[in-house]
Amino acid sequence: MDVDDETLALFASLKLGLRPAEAHEIISNERRRVLIRELAAVDETDHRGEIVVDVSELAEAIAAAEAGITPDEVSRKHRRRVYIALLQSHAPLLDSYGVVRFFDRPKKIQASSEVDALATILEAIRVACWRAE
Repeated sequence: MDVDDETLALFASLKLGLRPAEAHEIISNERRRVLIRELAAVDETDHRGEIVVDVSELAEAIAAAEAGITPDEVSRKHRRRVYIALLQSHAPLLDSYGVVRFFDRPKKIQASSEVDALATILEAIRVACWRAE
């Protein structure tokens, strides 16, 4: 496999604290991929300089991405389904791998440095796979 030095340097600099199987499990689900992208795109931080987002905001963004609509157009039922999946499955899994910190009360997710690295990998995959029709 031929990979240029610049690409190798980029991926080597990411330094994920995950085993390959763990990284694959994390990015194998579309809702987790959207969640990672959404967290990486947040530019507001709390008083400690941390990125912390309400699960309800993430659920709305993920539901909108799934339906291909704006967040304002998301139905309450769809938002609720995504919200429950985040609380019961996706947030705890990402927390167990150290990608986020999930606070069950008050239902918030805090991004770790792994989020930006995973978002970079997701973008590289998107660019490598995208083909104009």
